[in-house]
Amino acid sequence: MLASLLPALVLAAAVFGCYLVGIQIFARPGVARTLLAPQPLAVMLVLTPLATLASLQLAVCASARTNDARSAQQIGSLIVLPLGGLLVLQLMGAVELTTGALVAMAIGLGTLNAALMWISVVVFDRESILTRWR
Repeated sequence: MLASLLPALVLAAAVFGCYLVGIQIFARPGVARTLLAPQPLAVMLVLTPLATLASLQLAVCASARTNDARSAQQIGSLIVLPLGGLLVLQLMGAVELTTGALVAMAIGLGTLNAALMWISVVVFDRESILTRWR
């Protein structure tokens, strides 16, 4: 999983850096500093890796039970949907992501990662996947 996790995290950090540069160039002065506050950095440095790892682990669990890689990838992407919905709700002003909410999400994703790690160790069978996948 590290072979998939590390490039994804490097890419996310690079995109975040480009976003900061774009905000610095095109937005009003001071806007970029708000993205370097503790909450946005917590999302970037804590929640992004936890959500990425959960998605990868769900794909591993799904790959043990599906017949092709696309199905496993699609099932793994389900982790992103609730987080994307939360982002849209925050942008609309319907939800405010407080520090407590971020901590709760980090604990929830950490717990989910632990459960998915246990499940993936139990159900993963490399030989079965190699012979069954198309």
